[in-house]
Amino acid sequence: MLFTSNLVENFLIKNGLFRTKITLGIPIETIILGFLIALILVKVHFLWKYFSRFIISIIHEAGHGLFALLLTRKAPRINLHHDTTGQTWSYCGNGFKRLLITMAGYPFPSTLAILGGYLMGMRLYKDWFVFLLILLIVELVFLIRNFFGILLVSFVLLIGYFVWKTTNLATIQLQLIGVVIVLLLGVGGFETAREVVINNEANSDLEVVSSFLHVSNSLAGKALLFVVLVENFLTLYLLYK
Repeated sequence: MLFTSNLVENFLIKNGLFRTKITLGIPIETIILGFLIALILVKVHFLWKYFSRFIISIIHEAGHGLFALLLTRKAPRINLHHDTTGQTWSYCGNGFKRLLITMAGYPFPSTLAILGGYLMGMRLYKDWFVFLLILLIVELVFLIRNFFGILLVSFVLLIGYFVWKTTNLATIQLQLIGVVIVLLLGVGGFETAREVVINNEANSDLEVVSSFLHVSNSLAGKALLFVVLVENFLTLYLLYK
């Protein structure tokens, strides 16, 4: 009976009539290696300061900018600076829209990681790279307004395009690069939020959220960290499922 069941299942899978979780997911060793590389990119001070934090800053401000674009239907203005900080200006007043736009920043890298985890888990490697390239192009064309920001996003866009067009990469290499990007967004997004909350850094985002919800900066920060942490666990699940 077991042999017959396996035979039927293999026939259905082979002919595309049935799909099981066996065909999905990223090997655990690839996830572990990608996680270690992401940790190195975040925890090694030189790499974090001069590379990884710029990536997270680009995505952080993209979160503000895209929400502002969707909610106000007016293109905001994003400036990215050489010290890895960024600023987003939008015409949204002081109401609920402003709260949503402000809240979009810190969770956005990990939210993007969830999408990446889903696509990578479905083995849609090229789709993941195409999505990131489109996101960078939208940010570059419609949102970035200062010279350094244009140079920075253009540089990252060129690197991403090169990886996407390098067709001689083996599947396992493309898989690992995609997983590293996913986990860098998750781990890096958590690290930037942690720096602000744990180190009690002055931050306008948390101040806007805390004042609107009438809670302390500390409570708003801890809630933010919890949300990002949950997102990261969901990302790992989507990669492996």
